[in-house]
Amino acid sequence: MPALLSAGEAAGWLAKPDQSHFWAKTTPAGAPGVSVYEHMLNVGRVAQCLAQTAPELLARFNLLGRVYIGVIAPFHRQVVKAGLRRAAHIGWPKASTG
Repeated sequence: MPALLSAGEAAGWLAKPDQSHFWAKTTPAGAPGVSVYEHMLNVGRVAQCLAQTAPELLARFNLLGRVYIGVIAPFHRQVVKAGLRRAAHIGWPKASTG
């Protein structure tokens, strides 16, 4: 399955200042903790370390990862829908005038 964005396109999109309000993780108090960009960098670094130090683990974790995605996907959809509802409630995104 092809990537939705190339690495360069993703980097360009995430480098825009207006993307800074997308949060992947929150603090226990519910405040923004880690941005999507930082989260992606962290996940990428962990994957790179695994690939370099223990490539056999990647093969073992492939099935586990697929099961995890299957289990978490319905919950994640609900989280995303709730976030979109909250965003719509506050009037985000603002319509551009340009």
